[in-house]
Formats: sequence, structure tokens, C-alpha cells
Amino acid sequence: MDRRIELTKKQKEKLLLVLTNPKIPLHNNPAEIALRETVIKKKISYGTKSENGKTA
Repeated sequence: MDRRIELTKKQKEKLLLVLTNPKIPLHNNPAEIALRETVIKKKISYGTKSENGKTA
């Protein structure tokens, strides 16, 4: 834990950059956001039912 705290302290300036620059998104995963709708639909329908559904 001490090692992780030290590494985080070293990155403090970079980690807090989002607070001073509004152009930097608060997240770092555009791919996850792009897939979210598909994942939610899959959860609701309990997965795909066919090979075509996997590629839809």
C-alpha cells in the first residue's frame, strides 16, 4: 500500500490536471462508452440468440 501511495503522489500533478483543464475528460475509456448501449441490450435480452445477433 505504501508503494501505491508513493506512486500516486508522484503522479499528483498529472492526476489533478482534469480539475484545471475542462477539455480533458473525467474518464479515460471512450471505448467503454461506445459499447455501453450494446452491453445493456445484451444484459436485458440475456445475451444473443444467434450468430447474426453476435454481429449486430
